[in-house]
Amino acid sequence: MNDPFLILQGTQAASWLAMRGQTIGLASPARYVQEEDEEIFKLNHEICIVTGSKIIKKIEQDWEKSVPDGIVLHRPNAEQVAKLNALMQART
Repeated sequence: MNDPFLILQGTQAASWLAMRGQTIGLASPARYVQEEDEEIFKLNHEICIVTGSKIIKKIEQDWEKSVPDGIVLHRPNAEQVAKLNALMQART
């Protein structure tokens, strides 16, 4: 089974992740490795794709505590995950 994916979309998505202790930089497209088997793929200044069970659980918990203005959280289905994998491979 593939690791789950989560997409954060909005001009403040990368900043919101950084404020929660995630390592993410200014460059895009770029992969930012977090813990083992976890990463954030910053596609552009508005879209961050997160992979890894533990990091996604933490992000979802933070999200439930305080939903940020201007950021949308997407949970892609299996077909979309396959396309995201292909996109991430092509962009890095």
